Amino acid sequence: MSSSQPPSHNPYIHPAWHDIVPPIYSPTHPNQPHPYGNANVTNLHRQYQQQPTSPALLIPSPFVHPISQANEDFPPLTYSATPSPSPTSVICQTGPRGGTVIGDGQRQTLDRFASSYTPQWLKRLPPPPNQLNLPPSPSFPLPDYAADIFTPKHLSNPLPISQQCPSILSLPPSKDKPLPLQHGDAYAPHFSNLLSLHLAALAEDLSRASIPSTIIQPSSIQGLQNTFRIHVPGIREDSPRLYVGDRMIIRGLYQQMRQASSNEIEAEVVGLEKVKSWVYVQSPYLASLDGDRVRGGNGIANHLEDIDRVDQVGVRCQIRFLLNVKPVCDMQDAVRTLGLLHAIGWETVQRWLFPEVTHVGTDISVKSQIQLGWVDAGLNEEQRGAIGAITFREHKVPYLISGPPGVSKTKTLVEAALQILATHPDSNIVICAPSNSAADTIARRLCVPSSTSSASGSIIQPGTALRLNLPSRTFAEVPGEILPFCYVAPTATGMNAFSIPPFAELMKYRVVICTCQDASVLATANATNIAMMKAESEMLETFHRVSDSSRIRDIPPHWTHLLIDEAAQASEPEALIPLSVVVPYPLPEGFRSVDPVIVLCGDMHQLGPIISSQEARDGELDVSLLERLFLREVYAAHSRARGRQKLDNGHHTSDWEAPFTNLVQNYRSIAPILMVPAAMFYNDTLVPAAKNVDLLKWKDLPNPKIPILFQGCEGAEDWIDEGASWYNPSEVETIVHQVESLLGADLGIKQNQIAVITPWREQVWRLRARLRSMGYHEVDVGNVETYQGAEFRVTIVSCVRSRERFLDDDRKMNMGLFNERKRLNVAITRAKEILIVVGNANLLKRDPYWNGFLQIMLRNNLYKGPKLDLEMSGAYISRLESAMHRNEDHDPEEAVLRLAGALARETLRED
Repeated sequence: MSSSQPPSHNPYIHPAWHDIVPPIYSPTHPNQPHPYGNANVTNLHRQYQQQPTSPALLIPSPFVHPISQANEDFPPLTYSATPSPSPTSVICQTGPRGGTVIGDGQRQTLDRFASSYTPQWLKRLPPPPNQLNLPPSPSFPLPDYAADIFTPKHLSNPLPISQQCPSILSLPPSKDKPLPLQHGDAYAPHFSNLLSLHLAALAEDLSRASIPSTIIQPSSIQGLQNTFRIHVPGIREDSPRLYVGDRMIIRGLYQQMRQASSNEIEAEVVGLEKVKSWVYVQSPYLASLDGDRVRGGNGIANHLEDIDRVDQVGVRCQIRFLLNVKPVCDMQDAVRTLGLLHAIGWETVQRWLFPEVTHVGTDISVKSQIQLGWVDAGLNEEQRGAIGAITFREHKVPYLISGPPGVSKTKTLVEAALQILATHPDSNIVICAPSNSAADTIARRLCVPSSTSSASGSIIQPGTALRLNLPSRTFAEVPGEILPFCYVAPTATGMNAFSIPPFAELMKYRVVICTCQDASVLATANATNIAMMKAESEMLETFHRVSDSSRIRDIPPHWTHLLIDEAAQASEPEALIPLSVVVPYPLPEGFRSVDPVIVLCGDMHQLGPIISSQEARDGELDVSLLERLFLREVYAAHSRARGRQKLDNGHHTSDWEAPFTNLVQNYRSIAPILMVPAAMFYNDTLVPAAKNVDLLKWKDLPNPKIPILFQGCEGAEDWIDEGASWYNPSEVETIVHQVESLLGADLGIKQNQIAVITPWREQVWRLRARLRSMGYHEVDVGNVETYQGAEFRVTIVSCVRSRERFLDDDRKMNMGLFNERKRLNVAITRAKEILIVVGNANLLKRDPYWNGFLQIMLRNNLYKGPKLDLEMSGAYISRLESAMHRNEDHDPEEAVLRLAGALARETLRED
């Protein structure tokens, strides 16, 4: 195959994507050919494996370094050489963050936060004549996965989605201004446009993350050959956001001669070690990479303290990252599938995507009165009502469950799954979550018996539930107790890896648990309701001529229920992937079916999807399907909606059945801690329900009646590796002192009951190291994303940021706690008994949410630190706060403020 001939089944990919998109296998998206064609690359690979030490088998380089000529008999990367000057010693000039230069022996003012200067010769290198590419990543599962079940016709995509909306790879990156989502034929083009903007922004992020000069070293990994490692500081904060299986382009450099290798080598990421910023890659061509040979410790970035061997030889090179487009292509496939069905007027999809009040029944099914045998005896009435509605009512619209942290949303969803399995013998459930950790949590709670869920052992057994994982996921990442529920198979190399069972075996599982993104595996496998129902109806029509008969044939969907937990974390296109798996096929005349039940569970006020493009965010790509649906009249206008909910008994009851449940009973935090998120994020509807939790009498609390402390700290933050991550030494020492005080007091608090939460990983590692040096090895330290869903007796939040100049960069990169209300909400809702925040209040007050938080702190005497000049407005005075101060005496000014705030609160709650 020549480079000008794309694969026959995918005729075109736009040239704008060529340099940044590696080849992928996809039956519905264009595939990018290699410059030499797949056959040539495979031959090169095979030749290299036969004689791994002979670089002559690769495409020769017209430029050979003199040292290489003098040492032709040495195997690659095993000989020493005089190190070239380190790229970190290059003179600094003005960077994007400002500053002046040091040069010509004259010392001028230097901005230490300016970016390092990149020499012009590195920017002007001519393109290489030779490109050594890897073969495209194989499809998972393979294209013939279900060949023994389906005819060849059925193995192709069962819907003509490419005719309805072209692939985003067939077009140049979108420059169209996003328009509001319309209820019409524009659904697929709308989201395709947003996904194109997002994809282009991801490509731009990767381009900025390119490394003009670094060192690559050989590094052995058990079971793999030709593996190397590269120091990529940005991965500490997911910049670039790399995953196993991603690819990069590596080119050797000769710094003193200001030239580069004529070979450009493609390598694949096989491992990440974020704590040390190491990226491990593999390529059969890297052993022959030509460039400056540099000894570790003399030229390999001297700030790297964890070089394993000072005599380790590396090669100077530059790195360019390739964009893995498959996740976005999978989303667009789902968008195009649902968009096509919506455009042809398929009522099921219209009810799922644009539900109306007319779609909801007014009668409650008699079946809902059946007494359920609860597996979890600790459920409250709200939870039981939601489970009963999910189990027995035939919902035509998605059933939504919302609730803040601590209301046991996942427990409710797990109990619903158990009740469905127990009461509907023919049910088959797909359960999804946006992240592997959330999906693992569901699998653990559903499949592993606990002391309070003894019945689950008799319902969920290996062979009944499948935790579906990609082959790239390592066994170490999966909790040991759910490994028996995963499918493992040997690979072509003889090593075991996660896989998917054969099709007939897959159909025997009553529950499949995976991430929303990994639900695309079921689509690739043709294990979708559309593919299976279409094949079944065509077989029946062939054998029994259904169209000529007056008899109606039933074609039930295989997947009867879809439950999505943490649904607010997924963008709408991501949530559509599992929806595309369970959506039924629009059957022709003579057939009938039933709709699967769709349940979305989550919290719109916690962390949402990460979208790189500001234009795509303007188009609301960062708005989850759960959040958008809750704004529809059928949910938002109901009298039980959270924004309309009242605590009196005289409110109006809506005429339609509520297709949602708002959980309000919080079992995590005591009332004084709960008053903050209740007022700021949850319309003052939360009810404290924590049991066996006492008010701790810690001496450092400024108000002994409220276990909250905001400790003002105005010490300056610092960076590593030019902003790869940030830390604040003053906050580190303040927090260490607080931990020491908490553990030294007679409070009964253990180390593992304390969590320190901060938005930057460098602060995480410095806090962890400092605490461990004090003997506090079990104090939990992590970034905000790590703790969504977790809870601790004591939570300490370290804000880190103290300089205004970096706030705009934080906003662009969705980092930090400033102007990040969802991340703020997650951080302050982990605590059960004591909440401590350490930060620069005079900086944070510029954020409206932090301003409200600080007003609560000042009103209740919870602030300590430098003078805080803050205009008080009575913002966020909750019922819980009013109740705590009901019998107290206040000065007239404060009394008027509290009264005004309470009146404003009640006014906003009126219709």
